[in-house]
Amino acid sequence: MRKKKLKKTPFYNAIINSFNLLIDLTAQIINLIIELIKESEHLKKSKNYITSEDNEKLEISPVTIRALKSSIVIFQFSLLESISNFLTELVLNINNGIKGAPKIVCPLKQFEIDFLSEIKTDINRRTGTLKTTITHVSTIDKLNIVSHLFGKLHGINFRLDKSGIGWRNIRKLKDIRDKLAHPKLDFSDIKFSNNLSKIINIDEVKPALIIKNNSLFNGAVGIRWYLQQIISLLAEIKKTEYTGLILQFIGLDVMCHLMIINLPESCSISYKSIENICPVPYKPKNFELKARIEIINNNIQTIRST
Repeated sequence: MRKKKLKKTPFYNAIINSFNLLIDLTAQIINLIIELIKESEHLKKSKNYITSEDNEKLEISPVTIRALKSSIVIFQFSLLESISNFLTELVLNINNGIKGAPKIVCPLKQFEIDFLSEIKTDINRRTGTLKTTITHVSTIDKLNIVSHLFGKLHGINFRLDKSGIGWRNIRKLKDIRDKLAHPKLDFSDIKFSNNLSKIINIDEVKPALIIKNNSLFNGAVGIRWYLQQIISLLAEIKKTEYTGLILQFIGLDVMCHLMIINLPESCSISYKSIENICPVPYKPKNFELKARIEIINNNIQTIRST
């Protein structure tokens, strides 16, 4: 029997174009992690470090390592933010009946549309006129609410389990990213020097923020957890129009798994522990194995070509 091809509708094209960005961000994170591993190996051969209580060599590590860790955290959160924005646009367009999307059973209410659109509408009680203002919805709130509204469109009451390690890892990633993006200076810790003409050794400067290797690992685990939550939701909806979307999310999940398997040695985590913390990429039973492998191979090829 000849395999049925997915129709290239506006819905389909929007998915493909959006995942090009998500895949590119993920590939950049993986490459940064690989560079971090190389720099860490150089550090082990030098004496330019001191040991912390948990035996991590990071207090006066070269600035390159600090820059790589900061970049990885920023890119990891940027990936999460891109996923939340993609899902937001997806839900709004499905609600509006974009061609190629499955039919919905429960349209969004106006206040839900306003929330996703990050706008607020007020009415002037005197004149009866409406005033629309731009509001800000945090990425964390959007990640939580958009998944629920996605399920609602198809009559499914989906809620993220925010009590588990997955959601906590996302919150911790956000906290570190916020400290990088909005640093605060502590004047009480200023040390005075009589030699103002001394040349500063940038590798010996006190780090603005100490980022541990396991923070990078936990960030990747949090991203994978969220991806698998969305994949499970899509599988529960059981719409053939979401076949391509599920396959794209599976491919992205595989790439995020590559983040994780490159980090265990530097995080002192065994590969056996990884199997318990991070299950293998999601394998839906109702989709062809061949199609799944094609997506995985394409994404891995993307990494090799960067």
